[in-house]
Order: sequence, then C-alpha cells, then structure tokens
Amino acid sequence: MKKSPLPLQNVHRSDKNVAGRESLVKLLRWHFGHADFRGKQLEAIEAVVSGRDCFCLMPTGGGKSICYQIPALAKPGIVLVVSPLIGIISFFPDSMN
Repeated sequence: MKKSPLPLQNVHRSDKNVAGRESLVKLLRWHFGHADFRGKQLEAIEAVVSGRDCFCLMPTGGGKSICYQIPALAKPGIVLVVSPLIGIISFFPDSMN
C-alpha cells in the first residue's frame, strides 16, 4: 500500500511562525514511524525551524538525520547539511574489528 504525502499546508502555519511540537511530532510519525523524538532532537529541530543556527554533535545512530529531515519537511526552502563523511566511513570498519 503506497502512502500518500502528508499535506504540508496543515503542518506549518506560515514561513514566519514556528511549527509547534504537535506538528513536528505529526511529521515524525507520518514520515518515519517514530512515536516521539529522543534526546535533544526536538530542541535542535525547533532551533532550525525558528531560523536559528544549530550544531548537532551526536554519535552514529544518535538521530542526527531527523534533526535536518523534519525541518526540511516542515518549512519551504533549502536545507544545507555538512557531514564529516570520511569520519563516518572510517568509524564503521574500526568498530567491526
């Protein structure tokens, strides 16, 4: 069964207003199937959605992707993500030994 996209006009109020916690959780549940945010994810997402800069330093598997994917769904525009790919690539073989 193919899932239809969640209509974003019902999720964010306007470009100037911050999407509320309820709307952000709704996006999380709809697109990712998670019941709630974990750790500091919501705090980071609210910072990004409100237009503030945000730096997330979390371990592999800590939920960083949600911190930029939810704001990208909640607000129109472009999301720029800087990721230390070389560090991630070297982490996995080291952790397997």
